[in-house]
Amino acid sequence: MGQFFQKFAAKIMPAAGRPPLLAVTVFGKHPGWDDHMEDVGHQFPEMLTFKHLFYVQGIGGNIDSGAWAHLPESQRLNEFDHLLIYSAEDYYILASVSASRDGKGRSLYPLVTAVQARGYSLADLVELVGPMILKLRDEASAAATSSAVRSAVQASQHSLDQLTGTLPPADGKADRIVAGAHMARVLAADQSATDAPVRIIYSLEKAIQSCGRQGGTGRTETLRLPMEGFAPWFSAKIWIASLRGVLGGPCPLMAFEYRPPNGPLLTDLIIGPAGPGQLFCLRADRERIPLATEIPFELDAAFKQRVSDYIATCRSLADAPAPPLPI
Repeated sequence: MGQFFQKFAAKIMPAAGRPPLLAVTVFGKHPGWDDHMEDVGHQFPEMLTFKHLFYVQGIGGNIDSGAWAHLPESQRLNEFDHLLIYSAEDYYILASVSASRDGKGRSLYPLVTAVQARGYSLADLVELVGPMILKLRDEASAAATSSAVRSAVQASQHSLDQLTGTLPPADGKADRIVAGAHMARVLAADQSATDAPVRIIYSLEKAIQSCGRQGGTGRTETLRLPMEGFAPWFSAKIWIASLRGVLGGPCPLMAFEYRPPNGPLLTDLIIGPAGPGQLFCLRADRERIPLATEIPFELDAAFKQRVSDYIATCRSLADAPAPPLPI
């Protein structure tokens, strides 16, 4: 089904030269519907593909197989409370994934509030579109009826339409710019591990070697990284931008931030096409999927020095662009 949508999108218009786009869609579970809600908002082929891969196959696959239900309580995250960035071809999808239930009280599936974007820098999207997504998430969650959800989505799309006329367009290079201080910050997020940056860079290097560079057709890799109390989508933005610089646009990427009201924050990366096995991470706790900084890699002195030099360079650059990851 996903391949069908991708072929359908390609027939409509080639990726190169497509006009800028900001389009909101809400789907999933909501009390205003007795079962899965109908998609509210725009239904472009890329968003339909994303929904099928992420929600129908990914979340639905883990629910139908019992993969999450069979997790011991100590290994299961309490509920959906995620922010994500999906990057593929020439577009991004920014979304909130929050716990919800339908009109009959069934709560296995989440509510997804998403914006598909094309032609704008990831930094601008996180800064300006991100708050709109959170506002719509809260409004939709508080809405008691389907009509109220539709009204909230319509108002959100109107705000996005106004933003479309003011946001500067971005080229591919702008999508990959990460400030040096920001890169140093996410690499050192696990303050309990003094060698956290070394272990993170090593994990990324091994994952990318496995996946293949520049849109290679290797296996899909999942990494769990530490996250401090950064602003929403901060960590996801850094990792998506950095990995796009290494892998290029065609390789699909997902970055999730798990942001519960209480408890540890987590960042999960999926490099390559995501299936149910990779999206298992959405409900698996650190006891089941440990952080990269907790895995006892054997690291040689030369590699440690290379990472140490990279961190020092990033810190010295402050707000200037960080160099590419040393992988």
